Amino acid sequence: MLAAQCLPVLAAAVLACLAALLVAVPMTALSAAVRGVEATWGLDMAPLLGWTATTVLSAAEGLAMGMLLMNAPAAIVIYLVTPMLWSFVTRLGPVGATLAEWLDLNTASNALMDGSMGAGDAARLAAAVAVWVVIPMAVGVLRVLRKDVQ
Repeated sequence: MLAAQCLPVLAAAVLACLAALLVAVPMTALSAAVRGVEATWGLDMAPLLGWTATTVLSAAEGLAMGMLLMNAPAAIVIYLVTPMLWSFVTRLGPVGATLAEWLDLNTASNALMDGSMGAGDAARLAAAVAVWVVIPMAVGVLRVLRKDVQ
């Protein structure tokens, strides 16, 4: 039952990435034609896969918040407000910046998106995923499984 709720969300994230790529092809040709230059068709797989993985992680974060709170509007608000809060925390100095590196999913996924993921980056991403996806999803699954049938 829970897989039937989770898999479509994650699949939609992948399909959205594919749709964006399909739109990018004619737009690349159009923008090159408008500027009067030759279109550049090179594609680096590491950033492309990192961007797709980041999109899926972002969808998983929203899904986890929704399951944890069992309230879609509250999950959407948290999902949209969190980057603003982390932006504020980052400006609090070195401690805030370090906290954001380790706990902000957007900041931690930057190296994944640009295809330059190293061991330290992977550790920071794992910590952020644990905080924003794994723990809320685990607690949310427990809440859903223990919820009274109405």
